[in-house]
Amino acid sequence: MFAPIIVPPLAVWIAVTWGWRWVFFSFAIPGIVAAVAWYLLVKSTPAESGFVSQRELEEINAGRETDKNAVRENILIADRFTWLDKIIRVKKMAPIDTAKGLFTSKNILGDCLAYFMMVSVLYGLLTWIPLYLVKERGFDVMSMGFVASMPCIGGFIGAIGGGWISDKVLGRRRKPTMMFTAISTVVMMLIMLNIPASTLAVCIGLFFVGFV
Repeated sequence: MFAPIIVPPLAVWIAVTWGWRWVFFSFAIPGIVAAVAWYLLVKSTPAESGFVSQRELEEINAGRETDKNAVRENILIADRFTWLDKIIRVKKMAPIDTAKGLFTSKNILGDCLAYFMMVSVLYGLLTWIPLYLVKERGFDVMSMGFVASMPCIGGFIGAIGGGWISDKVLGRRRKPTMMFTAISTVVMMLIMLNIPASTLAVCIGLFFVGFV
Protein backbone atom coordinates (compact mmCIF):
# COMPACT_ATOMS: atom_id res chain seq x y z
CA MET A 1 0.00 0.00 0.00
CA PHE A 2 2.83 2.40 0.76
CA ALA A 3 4.99 1.66 -2.29
CA PRO A 4 2.68 3.25 -4.91
CA ILE A 5 2.52 6.36 -2.73
CA ILE A 6 6.27 6.74 -2.32
CA VAL A 7 7.62 5.40 -5.61
CA PRO A 8 6.21 7.88 -8.21
CA PRO A 9 7.83 11.04 -6.75
CA LEU A 10 10.95 9.09 -5.73
CA ALA A 11 11.35 7.56 -9.19
CA VAL A 12 10.96 10.96 -10.86
CA TRP A 13 13.55 12.48 -8.52
CA ILE A 14 16.02 9.67 -9.28
CA ALA A 15 15.44 10.02 -13.03
CA VAL A 16 15.93 13.80 -12.96
CA THR A 17 19.00 13.59 -10.72
CA TRP A 18 20.90 10.57 -12.10
CA GLY A 19 19.07 9.53 -15.27
CA TRP A 20 16.28 7.10 -16.06
CA ARG A 21 18.53 4.01 -15.94
CA TRP A 22 19.11 4.55 -12.23
CA VAL A 23 15.40 4.17 -11.59
CA PHE A 24 15.73 0.51 -12.55
CA PHE A 25 19.00 0.01 -10.66
CA SER A 26 17.66 1.68 -7.52
CA PHE A 27 14.72 -0.69 -7.22
CA ALA A 28 16.20 -3.84 -8.76
CA ILE A 29 19.21 -4.12 -6.43
CA PRO A 30 17.19 -3.92 -3.16
CA GLY A 31 14.68 -6.35 -4.70
CA ILE A 32 17.40 -8.92 -5.39
CA VAL A 33 18.81 -8.52 -1.86
CA ALA A 34 15.32 -8.92 -0.36
CA ALA A 35 14.66 -12.04 -2.47
CA VAL A 36 17.90 -13.69 -1.31
CA ALA A 37 17.21 -12.78 2.34
CA TRP A 38 13.67 -14.15 2.03
CA TYR A 39 14.97 -17.43 0.56
CA LEU A 40 17.53 -17.86 3.34
CA LEU A 41 15.48 -16.75 6.34
CA VAL A 42 11.84 -17.60 5.61
CA LYS A 43 10.90 -21.28 5.82
CA SER A 44 7.94 -23.13 4.35
CA THR A 45 6.52 -24.20 7.71
CA PRO A 46 6.93 -22.99 11.31
CA ALA A 47 8.53 -26.33 12.22
CA GLU A 48 11.44 -25.60 9.86
CA SER A 49 12.12 -22.15 11.28
CA GLY A 50 14.89 -21.63 13.81
CA PHE A 51 13.03 -18.62 15.23
CA VAL A 52 10.02 -20.61 16.49
CA SER A 53 10.24 -22.23 19.93
CA GLN A 54 8.67 -25.58 20.75
CA ARG A 55 5.98 -23.88 22.83
CA GLU A 56 5.07 -21.52 19.97
CA LEU A 57 4.97 -24.46 17.57
CA GLU A 58 2.55 -26.32 19.83
CA GLU A 59 0.29 -23.26 20.03
CA ILE A 60 0.32 -22.89 16.24
CA ASN A 61 -0.56 -26.55 15.69
CA ALA A 62 -3.29 -26.39 18.32
CA GLY A 63 -4.77 -23.36 16.58
CA ARG A 64 -4.80 -25.21 13.27
CA GLU A 65 -6.75 -28.09 14.75
CA THR A 66 -9.24 -25.67 16.25
CA ASP A 67 -9.71 -24.01 12.86
CA LYS A 68 -10.27 -27.35 11.16
CA ASN A 69 -12.94 -28.37 13.64
CA ALA A 70 -14.65 -25.00 13.81
CA VAL A 71 -18.11 -24.68 12.26
CA ARG A 72 -18.65 -21.65 10.08
CA GLU A 73 -21.33 -19.45 11.60
CA ASN A 74 -23.21 -16.51 10.19
CA ILE A 75 -20.92 -13.56 10.98
CA LEU A 76 -23.42 -10.81 10.27
CA ILE A 77 -24.41 -8.74 13.25
CA ALA A 78 -28.11 -8.12 13.92
CA ASP A 79 -28.43 -4.36 13.56
CA ARG A 80 -30.37 -1.58 11.84
CA PHE A 81 -28.96 -2.58 8.43
CA THR A 82 -30.53 -6.04 8.28
CA TRP A 83 -32.78 -4.75 5.49
CA LEU A 84 -29.65 -4.69 3.32
CA ASP A 85 -29.45 -8.48 3.47
CA LYS A 86 -32.38 -8.84 1.07
CA ILE A 87 -30.88 -6.39 -1.39
CA ILE A 88 -27.44 -8.00 -1.40
CA ARG A 89 -28.96 -11.53 -1.24
CA VAL A 90 -27.15 -12.81 1.83
CA LYS A 91 -27.03 -16.58 2.20
CA LYS A 92 -24.88 -19.17 3.91
CA MET A 93 -22.40 -20.99 1.71
CA ALA A 94 -20.77 -24.34 2.28
CA PRO A 95 -16.96 -24.18 2.53
CA ILE A 96 -15.12 -25.02 -0.70
CA ASP A 97 -12.73 -27.92 -0.07
CA THR A 98 -12.06 -29.38 -3.54
CA ALA A 99 -10.32 -28.13 -6.66
CA LYS A 100 -13.47 -28.76 -8.70
CA GLY A 101 -15.51 -26.70 -6.27
CA LEU A 102 -12.98 -23.89 -6.54
CA PHE A 103 -13.03 -23.71 -10.34
CA THR A 104 -16.80 -24.11 -10.69
CA SER A 105 -17.85 -21.70 -7.95
CA LYS A 106 -19.85 -18.76 -9.29
CA ASN A 107 -18.56 -16.63 -6.43
CA ILE A 108 -14.92 -17.39 -7.23
CA LEU A 109 -15.43 -16.80 -10.95
CA GLY A 110 -17.25 -13.57 -10.20
CA ASP A 111 -14.42 -12.44 -7.91
CA CYS A 112 -11.88 -13.22 -10.64
CA LEU A 113 -13.84 -11.18 -13.18
CA ALA A 114 -14.21 -8.28 -10.75
CA TYR A 115 -10.50 -8.37 -9.92
CA PHE A 116 -9.65 -8.45 -13.65
CA MET A 117 -11.70 -5.30 -14.16
CA MET A 118 -10.22 -3.62 -11.09
CA VAL A 119 -6.64 -4.33 -12.13
CA SER A 120 -7.41 -3.10 -15.66
CA VAL A 121 -8.50 0.25 -14.20
CA LEU A 122 -5.55 0.32 -11.78
CA TYR A 123 -2.81 -0.31 -14.33
CA GLY A 124 -4.61 1.86 -16.86
CA LEU A 125 -4.32 4.71 -14.37
CA LEU A 126 -0.69 3.93 -13.52
CA THR A 127 0.38 4.01 -17.18
CA TRP A 128 -1.93 6.80 -18.34
CA ILE A 129 -1.68 9.36 -15.54
CA PRO A 130 1.95 10.51 -16.11
CA LEU A 131 1.36 11.11 -19.83
CA TYR A 132 -2.00 12.76 -19.13
CA LEU A 133 -0.55 15.12 -16.52
CA VAL A 134 2.43 16.22 -18.63
CA LYS A 135 0.86 16.46 -22.09
CA GLU A 136 -2.74 17.41 -21.35
CA ARG A 137 -2.40 19.36 -18.08
CA GLY A 138 1.03 20.89 -18.64
CA PHE A 139 2.65 19.61 -15.42
CA ASP A 140 6.41 19.59 -15.14
CA VAL A 141 8.05 16.24 -14.45
CA MET A 142 8.62 16.76 -10.70
CA SER A 143 5.04 17.92 -10.09
CA MET A 144 3.76 15.00 -12.12
CA GLY A 145 5.58 12.56 -9.82
CA PHE A 146 3.80 13.92 -6.77
CA VAL A 147 0.36 14.24 -8.33
CA ALA A 148 0.61 10.74 -9.82
CA SER A 149 0.75 9.31 -6.30
CA MET A 150 -2.60 10.86 -5.33
CA PRO A 151 -4.74 7.86 -6.44
CA CYS A 152 -2.64 5.60 -4.23
CA ILE A 153 -2.93 7.94 -1.26
CA GLY A 154 -6.70 7.95 -1.74
CA GLY A 155 -6.67 4.17 -2.16
CA PHE A 156 -4.76 3.68 1.09
CA ILE A 157 -7.24 5.80 3.06
CA GLY A 158 -10.22 4.30 1.22
CA ALA A 159 -9.14 0.71 1.90
CA ILE A 160 -8.83 1.35 5.64
CA GLY A 161 -11.99 3.45 5.80
CA GLY A 162 -13.98 0.98 3.72
CA GLY A 163 -12.96 -1.90 5.97
CA TRP A 164 -13.91 0.06 9.07
CA ILE A 165 -17.31 0.98 7.62
CA SER A 166 -17.96 -2.62 6.58
CA ASP A 167 -17.15 -3.95 10.05
CA LYS A 168 -18.38 -1.25 12.42
CA VAL A 169 -21.23 0.43 10.54
CA LEU A 170 -22.60 -2.20 8.15
CA GLY A 171 -22.32 -5.20 10.48
CA ARG A 172 -19.44 -6.90 8.64
CA ARG A 173 -21.21 -6.72 5.30
CA ARG A 174 -18.70 -6.44 2.44
CA LYS A 175 -20.95 -6.24 -0.59
CA PRO A 176 -22.49 -2.77 0.03
CA THR A 177 -19.08 -1.09 0.01
CA MET A 178 -18.03 -3.11 -3.04
CA MET A 179 -21.15 -2.03 -4.92
CA PHE A 180 -20.68 1.60 -3.87
CA THR A 181 -17.04 1.71 -4.97
CA ALA A 182 -17.77 0.05 -8.33
CA ILE A 183 -20.43 2.65 -9.17
CA SER A 184 -18.33 5.51 -7.77
CA THR A 185 -15.35 4.52 -9.91
CA VAL A 186 -17.40 4.98 -13.08
CA VAL A 187 -18.69 8.35 -11.84
CA MET A 188 -15.19 9.56 -10.93
CA MET A 189 -13.75 8.57 -14.31
CA LEU A 190 -16.47 10.62 -16.01
CA ILE A 191 -15.68 13.56 -13.72
CA MET A 192 -11.98 13.31 -14.57
CA LEU A 193 -12.78 13.72 -18.25
CA ASN A 194 -14.23 17.17 -17.54
CA ILE A 195 -12.18 18.32 -14.56
CA PRO A 196 -10.87 21.93 -14.61
CA ALA A 197 -7.24 22.58 -15.58
CA SER A 198 -6.19 23.24 -12.00
CA THR A 199 -3.48 21.44 -10.02
CA LEU A 200 -5.66 21.35 -6.91
CA ALA A 201 -8.68 20.08 -8.84
CA VAL A 202 -6.63 17.36 -10.52
CA CYS A 203 -5.13 16.33 -7.16
CA ILE A 204 -8.56 16.12 -5.53
CA GLY A 205 -10.01 14.25 -8.49
CA LEU A 206 -7.23 11.68 -8.60
CA PHE A 207 -7.39 11.29 -4.82
CA PHE A 208 -11.07 10.34 -5.01
CA VAL A 209 -10.46 8.07 -8.01
CA GLY A 210 -8.17 6.06 -5.73
CA PHE A 211 -10.38 6.50 -2.66
CA VAL A 212 -13.38 4.82 -4.25
